[in-house]
Amino acid sequence: MFLEIFEYSSAEIKGTTIQKLVFPEERDILQKIKGQDSMEGSAPSGYELKCLTKSGRVIWALWKGATIKYKDKAALLISISDISKLKHVEIALRESENRLRFLSSQLLTTQEKERSRLARELHDELGQSLSFLKLQFRAIERNLHPEELHYKEDCQNLLAYVDEIITNVRRISRQLSVKDQGYSPPPGPR
Repeated sequence: MFLEIFEYSSAEIKGTTIQKLVFPEERDILQKIKGQDSMEGSAPSGYELKCLTKSGRVIWALWKGATIKYKDKAALLISISDISKLKHVEIALRESENRLRFLSSQLLTTQEKERSRLARELHDELGQSLSFLKLQFRAIERNLHPEELHYKEDCQNLLAYVDEIITNVRRISRQLSVKDQGYSPPPGPR
């Protein structure tokens, strides 16, 4: 299995050091692991390293080590598994999560802009229309003939109702323009 993973024959692998199999930028990690092994008397249970095959192909390998006695000496027994497919899936998942986070952010930004636009429209357009309607009712009330005074109370009721609508429009407009609507985005990966 080891020979298949690294694309070497048994004759070619003889005399090859572990450092040659590990990706150059990961060799310092291998040195730290070897240092831990000699200091603590036992190898780490497992670690992932980027490796190079004989053909120069980059693979991810899970290295599991254990310290054993071999010919009355401590020796490091290493088991290696190719986890390249798993790492590619992990990388794709991370990229997908980042993209989802970006899209979620864009959605929230778009929603905020739309809320602001709606708040402005409510305040400006509907608010102005209601104010104009209020002025019209006052004009009608002022222009009532003495025989039409029984409509005065209706006009006052309508004016009070328009005031109530204006108050509600302002409240809704303020609520729309407030950034925090009590909405919390779902928590991201931990």
